[in-house]
Amino acid sequence: MVAVGLVAVTMGASSSALTPAPAPVQPVVALPAGPALQDTPAPNLWGTNGRVSDLAVSPDGRYAYLGGAFDYVGPTTGHAVTTAPSPDAGTVVNGPALGLDGTVSAAIPGRTAGEWYLGGSFTRAGGARHVGLAHVLADGTVDASFTPAVTGSVAALALSSDGTTLLVGGSFTGLRGSNESTDTARTNLAAVDAVTGFRSTAFTAQTNAAVTSLVVTGDRVYVGGAFTTAAGAARAGVARVAVATGALDAFAPAFLGGPVRSLAVAPGASSDTDTVYAGGDFTSVRPTTTASARSRLAAVSGAGALLTWTASTNASVTSLALSPDTQSLLVGGSFTQLGVAARSGFGRVAAVSSTAYPSGTVMAADARLSGCHLPHGTQNTNTFYPCSLSVQSVAWSPDGQTAYVGGNFTRALGSVRHDAAALSLPAPGSPGALTAWAPMPSATVDVVTATATGVLLGGDLQSANGIYRRGLARIDLSTGQADPGFTADLAGFAGGSTGPDGSVLDLELDAAGTSLYVGGYFASVNTTPHAGVVKVAAATGVVDAAFRATTDKGVQALAVRGTSVFLGGAFTQVGTVTRQHAAKVAATTGAVDPTWVANATDSTNPVLRGGNVFGVAVTRDGSRAFLAGGFTVVNGRPVSGGIVAIDGRSGAVLPSPLGGVVPPCPGKVNYIVSLYLSPDDQRLYGGDLCPDYTYQWDAVRLAAGPAPQGLIWRQWCNGGMQARLEVNGTFYYGTHGGDAGRGGYCAPRAFEHSETPQQRVAAWRASDGMLLSWAPFFDSPMGVWSYAVVPGTAAGTTAGLLVGGDFTVVGGRGTLQQGLVLLPGTP
Repeated sequence: MVAVGLVAVTMGASSSALTPAPAPVQPVVALPAGPALQDTPAPNLWGTNGRVSDLAVSPDGRYAYLGGAFDYVGPTTGHAVTTAPSPDAGTVVNGPALGLDGTVSAAIPGRTAGEWYLGGSFTRAGGARHVGLAHVLADGTVDASFTPAVTGSVAALALSSDGTTLLVGGSFTGLRGSNESTDTARTNLAAVDAVTGFRSTAFTAQTNAAVTSLVVTGDRVYVGGAFTTAAGAARAGVARVAVATGALDAFAPAFLGGPVRSLAVAPGASSDTDTVYAGGDFTSVRPTTTASARSRLAAVSGAGALLTWTASTNASVTSLALSPDTQSLLVGGSFTQLGVAARSGFGRVAAVSSTAYPSGTVMAADARLSGCHLPHGTQNTNTFYPCSLSVQSVAWSPDGQTAYVGGNFTRALGSVRHDAAALSLPAPGSPGALTAWAPMPSATVDVVTATATGVLLGGDLQSANGIYRRGLARIDLSTGQADPGFTADLAGFAGGSTGPDGSVLDLELDAAGTSLYVGGYFASVNTTPHAGVVKVAAATGVVDAAFRATTDKGVQALAVRGTSVFLGGAFTQVGTVTRQHAAKVAATTGAVDPTWVANATDSTNPVLRGGNVFGVAVTRDGSRAFLAGGFTVVNGRPVSGGIVAIDGRSGAVLPSPLGGVVPPCPGKVNYIVSLYLSPDDQRLYGGDLCPDYTYQWDAVRLAAGPAPQGLIWRQWCNGGMQARLEVNGTFYYGTHGGDAGRGGYCAPRAFEHSETPQQRVAAWRASDGMLLSWAPFFDSPMGVWSYAVVPGTAAGTTAGLLVGGDFTVVGGRGTLQQGLVLLPGTP
C-alpha cells in the first residue's frame, strides 16, 4: 500500500459547484450487492490512539503491521475504567462493562465500595442510553434505573454529606430527571436524587457560564467556574450555595482575569472558617473592593477574605487535591513553573505553615513529566499531531501516601506511563518515587479519583492496559493483541524540523515476510538515526544496520520489488546522491541505483506542487513504475496531471502517457496524489487532489490501448482517495468526512457526478466503477486511510478486511474501536 502525505490537508474542499463539466446525471438505480463483509467489527482486536496510515499482513496471515501517527496499542475498554490501586500495576478491574461512548470529565465515589458517579459528554453507558450522567453500582454494572440526562456536558460532581443528593455542574442548558420525559431549563448547575436520579425541584441555583468544580462541606457546596453570576447575583468564578435549595450566601470573593478550574476546601468549624484553595487562569482576586494579584492560585477564607498564601504558576491550573491531613496541596495543570521551581505540570505546595515549609512553599515532589500525544485533526498529515503536555487531574490515596496524576503525557521520572502515573509521597519532603501503578490509558485522562479499593480513570481514553508503540506496531491476529517482542519506535522529523515528530506514511514487507520497509517523515527508529526510510526485522523491529539509505526529507511512498526498493517523496537527496523526489535503492544495502534516474520537478507553482512524489506503484517484476505527485517535468520531459509511467530499470519516461485528469477546483491545482496497482498489474488506480476523482487506467497498454489516454473509468466521491485495495473484482476506497456539514457522497456510476450518501468508505466494481451496496459506519473527519486482507488461513485468525484510519467508532454508534478494525467475511 502507498500512503498519501502532505497534500491531504487540502482534500475534501470539493463540491458539485466546484467540479468542472460533470457528465449528465443518470437516474439513480438500486446499487448492486456489495461484498460479503460484516459491518460489526470482530471482537478482541486491539486498537490504536491515533491514525493508522498503512497496513501490511504477513504472507502466512498471522501478523498485521501498522504504521502511522499513534503511540499506543491496546484493548478497547471505553472512556472510563477502574483499576486496582497502587502498588498494583494498574490492572483494569472494570471498563468494557461500563461502555462509556464519550468523554468522562467527572467521577466521584459513592457511599459503597465500588460505587461511582460519572459525568461527561457521553450518550451511552452499560449498553443503554445515559446522557452525560451515569451511576455505577458496587458490583461494577451501570445502574439501569438512574437515567437523568443533561442537554450539554457535565464537568463536575459532588455528593451531599448524607449521600442523598448529587450536585451536577458543567455546560448545559437543561436537565431531565429519571422520572421525566422532557427537559427542565437548568443552566450549568443542578441537583438530582443520588439513588433515583429524579431532578431536585428544591435546588434552584444556576450560573451564567460553565461550572468546572464542586466541593461539599457540611450543608454547603462551593461552586467554581467561568461564571460572573450565580443564583441571579454577581459572583465571579466562585460561589457558595445551600446543598438543599441552592440558596446563595454572602461568600463573594471575585476571581478576575480568567476562570476558576478547580477548588479544594479545608473545612473549618463553620463555613466562615473554611479555607478555600482555587486554581485556574485568573490573575487577581478581589475579596471586597480592591483586587490583589494572584497568578492562577489563591486561597480565601470561608468569610471571603483573601489569605496571604501566595503559591503561583506561569500557566493554567486545572486540578487541585488537598491531602487528607490538609497540610499540603497537589497542583496539576499546563505550567512549567510552580512558584520559583521548575515543574512540568505537577507539583506539591504547603497548604499551611510547618517548620520545614512555610505556607505556599513549593515542596520537593516532582514527577518530571514529559511527552504528549493527540489524535489527528484535519491537518499535519506527515507528522504526529501537535500537542502540549498537561495534567488534567490529581488525587490523593485515602491514606495520603500516594499521589495519582492523570493528563496528557508520555513519561514520568523517565519511565513510560502514558497519561497516568502514581508517585509515592510518604513524607512532606518526599521528592516522589514512581510506583508500579501503570494502567497505560490510551489518551488524555481528564479525571482520576482514588479510593482504598480502586482508582477510576476517565477522559478521552478508549483503552487501558495497552503498550507504548510509537508509529509502528505488530498485531498477532490469532490473539488480536500487539506483539510485545516487536518494537520499532519512531522519533524526530526528516528534514530537521523542530515541530512534531514525523509519522509513518507507507510500509511494505519483502516477499519472504522477514523484512519490513518503512517510509515517512521520521528521523530515527529505536534511537538509531534513519531519516525518511528504514528496514527493520519483521519479527522484532530491530533496525537492519546494513540498509543505510536515508533521505534529506520525507518518503511519502515506497515499493519493494525483488532486490530493489522504489522511493518517492519530498526528498532531493538519498544518502549523498542527488535524486529529485524519486529513487531506486538496493533492498539489502540501501545504495542508490546509479542507472535509474527519474527526477521529478515543477517550476510552475513551487508552493502548491514543488515536484513532490506522493504515490509510487511498481509492477511485480519491477519492469514498469508509476509516479504520482506535484510535478510537471520528469527527466526534462513535460508531464500533465501529475501522473507518469516510467521504465522500472532505467527511469526513462514511457511513451503513450496516461491522462484524463480533470481540471482543478477554482483557485487550486489538480494532480494525482495517490496510486494503487492491481495485484495482476493490469489496472492502475489514482486519486486526485481536487475535485476528488478516482481514475482507473490501463496499466499495460497505457494510452496506446483502446481507452483514450488509457482511462478506463473515472469515479467521484466528495473526499479524496486515501485507502485503496482491489480484491476479488472489487475496489475498496477510503476517504475522510466529505464536505463540511454535508457528509459523504459518491456517484453511483462511473463518469457521473450525482450524489449517493456514502460515508468514508466505498466499494466499486473494478470492471466498470459501479458503486456497490456496502456502507459500514466509520466516524471521524479524517476517516479511513488503509486496507489489508486477512486470509484467515493462520490458526486462530478470522478472515476479513482490515481497516486502519482515524476513526473511533465503527459499525454502529455504540461500537468503540479506534484506529484499527477487522470486518469479518470475504472481501
